[in-house]
Amino acid sequence: MNSRWVSLMGLLTLLCTYAASPQAWGQKSESVPSNKPPRQLATSVSEGNSREVPSGITPEREAAAFKFAELHHPELQDLLTVLKQSARSEYKRAVLEIHRVSERLARMKENAPDRYELELNLWKVRSRLNLLQAALPMAEDPAESLREARELLQQKQQLEEKLLAQEIDKTRERLQRMEESLRHLQSVKQEALERQLERLSRQVSPAKTNVKPSVPNNKGAAGANPKETGEN
Repeated sequence: MNSRWVSLMGLLTLLCTYAASPQAWGQKSESVPSNKPPRQLATSVSEGNSREVPSGITPEREAAAFKFAELHHPELQDLLTVLKQSARSEYKRAVLEIHRVSERLARMKENAPDRYELELNLWKVRSRLNLLQAALPMAEDPAESLREARELLQQKQQLEEKLLAQEIDKTRERLQRMEESLRHLQSVKQEALERQLERLSRQVSPAKTNVKPSVPNNKGAAGANPKETGEN
């Protein structure tokens, strides 16, 4: 096997994890050279594979992970193919991580479509950056790799800025709605109080509201005056 691919395989799990992490690339060095790996190393999962699927990975999850990589980062799909043939434990972790990312983005596409495109593009940029970093020891043209890394880092910054600006706008809208709710509550609080008291008063019987509680007679029959009872 090409020694270049041997080095890349050991970094694939880290690549997948960092590409999925919102904070990861903010903590990495900005010198991230690269040289892209060749494509189409082996038959993809979608075309079938006779090797046994690792424990914990269903065929559906495996196919979904390969499809996601094929659509959004083909070089990552090639690395998965190599891992499946030679490093099963790393392959299992990578497939599960990519499947987790694809599921998270699928939910976001349904529930927050305005955020989905930004998050997907950010994942793709981070994934490419991590592949650049993994390929650094094999870079044939470090200067070109650095130029590509600069472009990707600029894209990453722009996407992060857009996501943060979007979040700020949503927070402002939510704060505005909360302030409006507070003003409304303050403007009608006396009226609301009276309505609530009126509803409570309807649950009380009118007779009970007008009758004073009776004072019990502490004198029993044994303490009555004999003359009053007619006894001698």
